[in-house]
Amino acid sequence: GAARRAYLQWLRFFGPPERVYVDLGKEFQGAFVFGAEVDSTYYGPSSLEMPTQRSITERAGKTFKEVFSKALEHHTCVDEEEWRHLVDITMMTCNRLMNKSGYSPIQRVLGYSPRVPGGLVTGGADDLATLGQASGGDLAIQTAQAMRLAAARAFHEADCSQALRNALHAGPRPQPDFEVGQ
Repeated sequence: GAARRAYLQWLRFFGPPERVYVDLGKEFQGAFVFGAEVDSTYYGPSSLEMPTQRSITERAGKTFKEVFSKALEHHTCVDEEEWRHLVDITMMTCNRLMNKSGYSPIQRVLGYSPRVPGGLVTGGADDLATLGQASGGDLAIQTAQAMRLAAARAFHEADCSQALRNALHAGPRPQPDFEVGQ
């Protein structure tokens, strides 16, 4: 069904993975299982009693939902198409900015970080046409920039909130004794 069609879009870019871990939802049965076999991909469903055994995936989904809800606080969508576009931008932002052992998820998949249009850090500063259109009042460009800004703000807010929660749950840290001059 629809899950297999969406998965095929991913396969076009990256090829079949070695393993796919899924929950017991109906969207991951039938055509999805058959397609995984055809792709020579190990299909690993989680148990019904313990869906949390896929905690890394569940945590990433929770983080995305938190960032997306904050992005919606910063940007009001005018229609469903813009809402879907904000979903994509928020996902790209999370994949670009989340960091584990020095690499973002997108760096692990692609081997590099794609540039952001008009971004100073990713080499998009030379997008003169885009910058000219934005300063000239192009509403589509301004909306896209506003959506990227909303997603980035939301990501950093969620990241800071999580860091504070982690610090509160960790308890006091032992204070080392420092000598004068250290």
